[in-house]
Amino acid sequence: MRYPMESEVEKALDLAKLYAKMQGRSEGNVLELHVSHAESLRGLRNFPDLEILILSGCGSVKISELTHLGKLISLRIHDSDMASLEGVENLEELSVLSVQRNRIVDVSVLLDANASLIEVEGNPLSVESYGRISEALIEQGRRVHRSGPREWSVTARLQEAGIPLCCYKKRDSYFLSGPGLSLTRYPERGHPQVEIEEIESLLERDPGAVLDIFLRNKRS
Repeated sequence: MRYPMESEVEKALDLAKLYAKMQGRSEGNVLELHVSHAESLRGLRNFPDLEILILSGCGSVKISELTHLGKLISLRIHDSDMASLEGVENLEELSVLSVQRNRIVDVSVLLDANASLIEVEGNPLSVESYGRISEALIEQGRRVHRSGPREWSVTARLQEAGIPLCCYKKRDSYFLSGPGLSLTRYPERGHPQVEIEEIESLLERDPGAVLDIFLRNKRS
């Protein structure tokens, strides 16, 4: 049975088939899919053999809607409107979980998941998730990549103020991003570089001005 597909999922399928053809492989058995800017995950049920799934700059994403993909070994969800990791514990083959720059607060479910590499930078993690739970994951032998204390604090404070932005560090610079499709059509691109001292100051005086900076300076 073929399930109806979200248009961006269908585009991703076309690209996967083209790539398979260029590599001289069968187009029928899709093992890797890269979906960008999808409003929903409708149609992913058509690919039960997927081993690698990348969701970039998507709307509402729930891992609980992906648990039929039992062969996944790598799941990367970036710059998307995802607030929960519930369901990841049911992906028994998963070894890589990268969920950078989303809206995740609680990572405690990862204690029961199988992923050995976990990337959660740029999320508004709770104090417990950032501290005790992340340390417990490391003690279990997982490799955990999380934000530095300063950008994590800014992201958490933005969340508390109701500002739908994340702060992250790349090399020695800080950037703002807006996960999901509510602020921009291309949430994975053009993140404005900021002075973190200015952002920290605005969070004390006028949190809404941080959103103004993002919208004024985003490059796409």
